[in-house]
Amino acid sequence: MPRSTKRRRRRDAPTPRKLGLFLRHLARTGSVSDAARRIGVSRNTLYRLRRSDEAFARRWAMALDGALDEAYTEAVRRAVVGTERPVFHRGRPVGAIRTYNDRLLMSLLRLHWRSFSGQNSGQISGQAKSDSPASSSGVATERRHLPTET
Repeated sequence: MPRSTKRRRRRDAPTPRKLGLFLRHLARTGSVSDAARRIGVSRNTLYRLRRSDEAFARRWAMALDGALDEAYTEAVRRAVVGTERPVFHRGRPVGAIRTYNDRLLMSLLRLHWRSFSGQNSGQISGQAKSDSPASSSGVATERRHLPTET
């Protein structure tokens, strides 16, 4: 009797549902290892599937693009909007310090500088150095105090 031409799915092959979960985790974290661990499938199995399935490879690339967009948005937020950290005195909140990541901002500017100016150097001409300790660490701070109770 001739063998069936229909390929059987391997017992350890991920189900379509698991592959969808993998791609969602990949889009959120950008980590193949983390996403594979969450669905209980080895990285090697997923990489093998990506090599053999063109549609899955496209969806994988789209998920990584989404993760990169999320990371870039968060980097811009931390550099421009900053993050707020509460300040306590004797166990009570008395204000907050907003920190801005200047190094991250400079990295983002350097990343886009070439496309804005048409230059290849990646350096911004005329950069001024600041003598403040906050700028040398790459983190700027702004203090804000809460109104006192009367």
